[in-house]
Amino acid sequence: MRRMAGDLDMMSVMGVQITLNQNHKNREKEFLVRWSAWASQFCEEVEFHFVWIAETMLSKFAPGMVEATMKGPRNARIVDCPRFKRSCITFDDVSEDIEAELARLRTP
Repeated sequence: MRRMAGDLDMMSVMGVQITLNQNHKNREKEFLVRWSAWASQFCEEVEFHFVWIAETMLSKFAPGMVEATMKGPRNARIVDCPRFKRSCITFDDVSEDIEAELARLRTP
């Protein structure tokens, strides 16, 4: 890839998913695959983060580093999903007002 003047040496890309549903479909891979192809055009090193914001902690999306997954035959492996850091925070961590408003809306 030819580098242009002003290209970055390193870039951080962050996806955010806000959800009320505990059984939410994992959108991380869709987001990361799309953005990794785009970001690699501008930068040699891309750091990915994905943040889940939910009413309660999502146990199936544990925080921490998630290693890259590969696909293809052993002699021609390519990155299926890049390595990324996952974070999970609750609505209450963002704002106590959100948690209070949700409780108010759910009260019959």
